[in-house]
Amino acid sequence: MHEEAGDLARARISFETAATLKPDWALPKESLAWLLIQQPQMNSVDARQSLALLQDLLKIYGAEVPLRVGELQACALAANGRYPEAIEMAGKVRGAFQRNGDQRGVARIDSQIAAFQAKQRWLPGK
Repeated sequence: MHEEAGDLARARISFETAATLKPDWALPKESLAWLLIQQPQMNSVDARQSLALLQDLLKIYGAEVPLRVGELQACALAANGRYPEAIEMAGKVRGAFQRNGDQRGVARIDSQIAAFQAKQRWLPGK
C-alpha cells in the first residue's frame, strides 16, 4: 500500500507495526525484509535486520517454505556479504523454479546469481 506509493518510510513503519502486533503473521515480515534489502542506500543495520526477519519467517513456515522466501533469503544473505551462501540458496530456488516450468522465475534467479557472483546485491530492474 504505502510501498507502492513510493513512501518507503511509511511502508516500513506499517510493516514493522504489523509484524509487532501479530508476530506469527509472515506477510509483513516478508514485505519488510524485501523493503530493507532493496533500498538503494541500504545500511548494515537494515541488512542484519533482514536476516533476523528471515529467521522468524523460517520458523513460521517450518518445512513448507515458499520459493519467494527462499529467494528472499538468498538476497538477504547477499545483502550481508554472504555471497557463497546466497549463490547456494539461489541455486536451490532456481532448481525448484525450473522443475515447476517457471521460466520467468529461472531468469530472475539467474540475474540474482550473476549479481551475487560479482559480489553485488540484487536490485529489481538493474
